[in-house]
Parts: sequence; structure tokens; C-alpha cells
Amino acid sequence: MPLEDHTSEIPQPEWSSADPTEHLEGLLTAREIEVLQAIVNGANNVQASESLTISQETVKTHVKNILHKLKARDRTQAVVIALRASLVNFPE
Repeated sequence: MPLEDHTSEIPQPEWSSADPTEHLEGLLTAREIEVLQAIVNGANNVQASESLTISQETVKTHVKNILHKLKARDRTQAVVIALRASLVNFPE
């Protein structure tokens, strides 16, 4: 029995296009990019807050905003999107 193709039923992000990262330029603030870079480098919220000299609550707010703006499910997906779009550098 052949398997049915259900790939057309997979929801696609609103920004699906030939280059799904092209809309990201200028989307994040400089501070959000700094927080995202800290995450890329492996920092948790506590470590990011210490290295950026901001509160943990502020880091959490930035992470929430990053996830929303990038339409990412979680931190890992946000990192992948940001790396593909060259918003951040590979881990140091």
C-alpha cells in the first residue's frame, strides 16, 4: 500500500519564500542581537545577564521578544534562524 503525501498539509511560516531570512534585516534591536549572540555562545539566562550586565528578567523579556519576532518555537530554532540569516556569528 503506497504512502500518502501529506507534505502540503504542513503549515508554512508566513514569511516562506525563496529566501526565508530576507525579511529579518533590521527586525531585532541591537540588544536583542547581543542576547541572541550570548545564547548562540551557549549562555543560559543567568550567564547572559551577567555578561551583558542586565537583569535576568530583562534577558527573559529579550528572549521572549526574539522568539516572537523570529516566529521561533524555542531558543534552538531562534539560533538556527539567526545563524542562517547571519544575524549572529557562529559560537566563539
